[in-house]
Amino acid sequence: MFAHTKIRTLLSWGFGFIILLIAIMAAITFQRSNSVGNLVAEVTGASYPKVTAAYELRLNVVRNWSNTLLLLITNDAGGSKRIADEMAGNSKVITDKFEFLNKTIVTDTGKQLLATMLQARKDYTEHRKQYLEMVKSGNKVEADQFLTGTLQAKLEFYVQAINGLIKYQTVQMESNSVETVSLANGLKTINIVLSILVG
Repeated sequence: MFAHTKIRTLLSWGFGFIILLIAIMAAITFQRSNSVGNLVAEVTGASYPKVTAAYELRLNVVRNWSNTLLLLITNDAGGSKRIADEMAGNSKVITDKFEFLNKTIVTDTGKQLLATMLQARKDYTEHRKQYLEMVKSGNKVEADQFLTGTLQAKLEFYVQAINGLIKYQTVQMESNSVETVSLANGLKTINIVLSILVG
């Protein structure tokens, strides 16, 4: 009788210990699953959209630069209006992307990079207005010199500022992706151990 009672007690302890292990591993799995979910949401819902917005912003800046060059060689009013309308559309996209980034960037480094971009944009657009006035007044020689000197330098600084944010956000996205894979692999290991214990 005593021997049977002892065996039952040992079995109870053994099952209790296994249940405790399963509960602990389930809690760890739940916590890591939440972490994976949060990181995936960060990558797909925050980091990636910011990188995409910055790329689209840069693309439209370059498009407007190309249109700026076209204005120097376009002679007819219809062509100039078409170019101006396209530039206005590109500028709207640029403004929309800046507004999106301003709303979604929360880190101090990101905000500093965005502030640099905004200042570079202001500087570039102010000088571009000067250039467009030169073109409008018919002073194409002076406009060409201003374009290839001052305005191009402003553009390069502007694009570099955008590239700085793209690089920063890309690093953030890649870091989150690596951490997500690491946590997912950890979950896989936990599930294997859990399956062995249950089996």
